[in-house]
Amino acid sequence: MSEYKAYLKNWEKLLLDDEVSNNQSESLGFKKETLELYQSFVKRHYKNSLSKMFPRLSELIEFDWSEVSKNYFSLYPPKAWDLNDLTVDFPEFLELNKNKFDLEDFHVELATYELMEFYAYKSKVEKKDNEKELFLNSSTHYEQFEYDIAQWVRDIEQDDDFSIKPKKETNLLFIARNLDTDMCVFTKVSSLIGVIFSLIENEVETVEVLLEKIEELIPGASKKSITDSIEFMKKQWLIL
Repeated sequence: MSEYKAYLKNWEKLLLDDEVSNNQSESLGFKKETLELYQSFVKRHYKNSLSKMFPRLSELIEFDWSEVSKNYFSLYPPKAWDLNDLTVDFPEFLELNKNKFDLEDFHVELATYELMEFYAYKSKVEKKDNEKELFLNSSTHYEQFEYDIAQWVRDIEQDDDFSIKPKKETNLLFIARNLDTDMCVFTKVSSLIGVIFSLIENEVETVEVLLEKIEELIPGASKKSITDSIEFMKKQWLIL
């Protein structure tokens, strides 16, 4: 490891440790009090990352975010420089601690939903390969939900009523960035669209091959239903 990389590694360790050691002060060339100030500043930011990443959940649940952050980061220590990246395990943490925090399943799904927005915004959109007839929007992410979280979020934001509970309904939810507006578009999709997306994801590049593959997987699926689904996916920015 180069001296520069070792120096950066020492800074990373310092900022994520519980306290500053005399050795760190010597190796980094700063007074211990100065390093403690830097360390405190960074910790305050990463501990606040949870409440900022999950604003709807913050409205819905009266968490003691200081305590939640302490518990979360003790199980999932920070391993990234981007504060938002520190929160990716939070739905798993909530699932493990549902009883402790008196949560319902849809609270965990809401956290997953809010993370999906972050993934879509953060994802770099690859330029369309014009040699491919079917090309996925690389900002697309998807999850299967047991509640109609997308409609529920629209309802509570429209009515500003967090007492509403979501409808229980298994659904496959996609999100992608609209490249014209850079806004995220959430789309509930059919099982057929899920299959189409999976096939394109696995290097099916033409409609002709796609039709053949779907005929094998879903006997009886009409050509019209498939082509209509492809057009719908384009309108929703799932396919470019």
